[in-house]
Amino acid sequence: MSLVNSMINQIGREIGKDVYKGLKNNLKPLTDVNSSFLNEASNFKLAAYDKVTIKNLINLIAKSDNIESRSFGNWEDCYVELDNKIDFCKEHLDKEHLDKLEELDKINNVNYAVAKSQHKTFVSKRIDSIQEEIKKHEESNILIPILLSLFGLNAFYYKSGWGVWHILSILASGFLIYNGLSRPKVNSIEPSHVAISGFIIYGLVLLASFIRIGKDKNRIKKLKEDTVPSLIEYLKSMK
Repeated sequence: MSLVNSMINQIGREIGKDVYKGLKNNLKPLTDVNSSFLNEASNFKLAAYDKVTIKNLINLIAKSDNIESRSFGNWEDCYVELDNKIDFCKEHLDKEHLDKLEELDKINNVNYAVAKSQHKTFVSKRIDSIQEEIKKHEESNILIPILLSLFGLNAFYYKSGWGVWHILSILASGFLIYNGLSRPKVNSIEPSHVAISGFIIYGLVLLASFIRIGKDKNRIKKLKEDTVPSLIEYLKSMK
């Protein structure tokens, strides 16, 4: 019976893990991939000599090429912070450096315009990708994953990585049910208990599969009703 308990525990862990991952994905904050650069720009200060300050500012603007605009992080804040530092230098450095600072200001504005265009393209493609996913889901037949669940193939349909476990669990449950219903009592083990264990394993596999179907349906609903409208409004705000 240790094998039976192991399989029951494994499928139970799978169900719990799927539910937890769903909650975690909904609450997961956006990854800030530009924090290092933003911190460096925020900590930029005047050097002892104006020429050194200009040199450091030039190096900082050169590093702005690495700002990741294909994200929803603080990419825009990086360029704004650079703009603030340039204005700060215009105010505190000798006037002989004004032309150079104006040049750097123009470079930063051009870089920002390019990054903004890239970001808008990224958001547009993201919207198109999500809408295509929604369309495919709405055109698909919900009976297919339900029927596949009966044979432990639901995980392969959703590419969740649990397919092998589902197949093994289905085979084990079939073996236990067959032995429990067809074999006489062996030692102290009741055949009915063996069969019940098989039905429990099969039921857990179905439960895990149906939870996966429900999660996917809710995910698509959230994408359609919340994510896509929010992204469209976000994109409009950048015009």
